[in-house]
Amino acid sequence: TGLAASRYVVCVSCVDQTLTVYTAEGQLLCGGIVLTAPISSLHCNNHYVMSVSTEAKISIWNFKKKVAVLSDSSLGPLLGSGVSLTGVFLSEHGSPILSLSNRKSFSYNLELSTWLLVHDRNTVLSHCVDQVPSAKDFCRNSSGPLATMMNRSGGRSSSTMSHLLHLPSKTQENLTVTALQGQLGAAELVQSPTEYKFWLQAYIKYLVQIGECEYQGVTLNYQ
Repeated sequence: TGLAASRYVVCVSCVDQTLTVYTAEGQLLCGGIVLTAPISSLHCNNHYVMSVSTEAKISIWNFKKKVAVLSDSSLGPLLGSGVSLTGVFLSEHGSPILSLSNRKSFSYNLELSTWLLVHDRNTVLSHCVDQVPSAKDFCRNSSGPLATMMNRSGGRSSSTMSHLLHLPSKTQENLTVTALQGQLGAAELVQSPTEYKFWLQAYIKYLVQIGECEYQGVTLNYQ
């Protein structure tokens, strides 16, 4: 009932609620994985395979190591009344990233064993990011997980923008600094070095622009 592929693996889900995984060359890697519910969507990236079930549960496997990364993790805490999935993304490092109809995006942190908010289009901070030179073009042209989430979360809220524009300039600057710090943290969370580099450069340029000399010692922390 479902088919997905990357340059390393090809996976097929069947009507009997089983999942079969092959190498890109057609060699069987694992067959007959019994799923707990029918699959709603199937995704691959590098050696990772992710299934989203009709019961709103996510499972992820690493077929290079042949281990389960995540097993039937429920999306219940994220899907409140009237909230639905609008986008599902599997990063090259095996992290699931979800976009929701309430304009929020989440990623699962394996170390903390919990979902973390990565982006909220409803906040003033989100609109501060839009004011950063080159940010729009980068997000529009990038295929990275963070940019993908931001693009799927919708456009600006006119009321939020109006509120932002009526704030004192110093308050706007402080909010933009906080927003850029948030983008750095989000890029690190979704394990996207290219996006981290872009937002770090944007952060440093903005600090120089507003004359925050005490931040000149900012260094690249992403590993």
